[in-house]
Amino acid sequence: MRHEGLSGSDRAVAYRLYPDIPTSNDFEVEDYELGKLDSRVLWGRRRVSPDELNNVLLKLRIGRGDVPDLVVNPLSWTIVSAGLAEAIQRLDDEHQQVLALNVEASDPSDQWKVPPLFVVNSLRTVDAIDFSRSDIVYQRDSGKVMLFKKTCFRPSSFPKEFLFRLKGYQFALYSSKEVVERLALAGRPGVALFPVT
Repeated sequence: MRHEGLSGSDRAVAYRLYPDIPTSNDFEVEDYELGKLDSRVLWGRRRVSPDELNNVLLKLRIGRGDVPDLVVNPLSWTIVSAGLAEAIQRLDDEHQQVLALNVEASDPSDQWKVPPLFVVNSLRTVDAIDFSRSDIVYQRDSGKVMLFKKTCFRPSSFPKEFLFRLKGYQFALYSSKEVVERLALAGRPGVALFPVT
């Protein structure tokens, strides 16, 4: 697990959650079938019925490593292990939807190793970005945000005890410091935390 700035002198007010590539690269979604589902709906756009995921199938490459708690995938979904899914559900937050996924191994001989996986659909979106202090890369043709090299929040503009997404940049999931501690995210395999000040 990789994390930056969890010490007591840290100025971070929240953290962006990423799959930790060095510990997760033996275990990732290699391919997928979505049926008629728009993948962006699981970026917190709306509540999703479990039935909408019936035709979704993820194909996993499974290596020698342990199952990470946050899974690398090309959909920018927050795909989590059963343990982290259970911990998020215990937050008892009506804005977090945890849904089971259909999963199979890319290599049929690894099918017995496939663990249960879940997607977190975080429906809490906040308008908190301090654009003047953030380092942002924009798309040339549309002018839309492509990447945050450094994310800064306006003081007191986000929920202090929750997982959330940012307005205008909804595919990324953020966590308050309080939730990082409650979920013990800094100690979970496959979870990288990047601080937001």
